Amino acid sequence: MAPHRGMLRSACRPVRSFLQRAGNRFLNRLDPPVLILLYHRVTTLAADPQQLAVSPENFRDQMRHLRDSFPLVGLGDDWASLRGPAIAVTFDDGYADNCREALTILEETGVPATFFVGSGSLNSREEFWWDELDRLLLEPGCYPEHFTLEDDVGGGAWPTASHCQRMALYDDLHRLMKTVDTPCRESWIRRLRDWSGK
Repeated sequence: MAPHRGMLRSACRPVRSFLQRAGNRFLNRLDPPVLILLYHRVTTLAADPQQLAVSPENFRDQMRHLRDSFPLVGLGDDWASLRGPAIAVTFDDGYADNCREALTILEETGVPATFFVGSGSLNSREEFWWDELDRLLLEPGCYPEHFTLEDDVGGGAWPTASHCQRMALYDDLHRLMKTVDTPCRESWIRRLRDWSGK
């Protein structure tokens, strides 16, 4: 009896998939979806391990394509009159290049965008921790042979003589730093500053 149920389920899958797609199309006509594109940076970086940056040339091409191919909306717009899917462009973190590079391209192409700027960093000259981690570990320079981290939260020892070894340390610390509180993260960054001499 069980094999017949399995065959029946397999036979019903295409029908279920068709009905689900048809239902989604119907719901999209009633309440068209808005796809929100999230950007962080528009600039050219020597290294971008978190892949947060889009070059100005690529961003300009992307915005022209969006403008020519899709309805564009801002997050503050009234979406009630949309007749089909639309796109909203947003930026997170408030990097200075959002103003210096992205805004110029957005104005040039006529694409609306919403910028989310963390107010905690407005009056600070400090980098975001992930950018400082990048600078302390991945920029060219002379580094010690090893890095050791020991505290109540976690620890370990890493070889750091080569760029590949420092990239492995970067990956490990980036993952760990997302899980700890701010004082712990700041303590680890201070240790890295002392270790790297930067």
